[in-house]
Amino acid sequence: MAQHKIKDPKAIACITIALLGLSAAIVFFTIGGVFLAKENPKLLNYANDMCTVQSSSVRSYQCRTRYSHYTCYGAIWNVYHGENNTINAIVEEDQRSRSYSTALKRTQGYRIGTSYSCWYDTRRPSVAQWNKPSTVAAIILLCCGGVSVLLTGLFTFLSVKLVKQEILQQAHDNMDSYSSSNIFIKQ
Repeated sequence: MAQHKIKDPKAIACITIALLGLSAAIVFFTIGGVFLAKENPKLLNYANDMCTVQSSSVRSYQCRTRYSHYTCYGAIWNVYHGENNTINAIVEEDQRSRSYSTALKRTQGYRIGTSYSCWYDTRRPSVAQWNKPSTVAAIILLCCGGVSVLLTGLFTFLSVKLVKQEILQQAHDNMDSYSSSNIFIKQ
């Protein structure tokens, strides 16, 4: 079977868009799946309570980017919750900063001696967080992945149709030129 080089710019564009859509679907499903795996158990196991801040501090972590490792900082709060504030818990901020002073400023968002709404893990009541667990971001990413799959399918279908059309047209053109050359030979 002879190799066919695609020349139709519409077919090339459809193939390119289909490949980009496939790449986007992989990224969306991967990130959305990781977020869902992290947050979904929290939806099932976290309960709302009032947390009274006892102290706040900054913790150092080892963070990394693609090319480097560095020390980063995050705010943490020691809180009490439960009936008569008898359960000690740590609220650890997810956001990290390269600057100690920035993390220290964020600790001031929750004042010592004040009570705030918090969410704690019913399996491990010593773990808490300020924000209600949510899978909204994960669901949005997974939906974007689904839309990417649909678009990939559509553009794959269009590109196959355009390539077949181009191959048939080329075969038709070759048959016409072959027939024309045979007519001249017979005369």
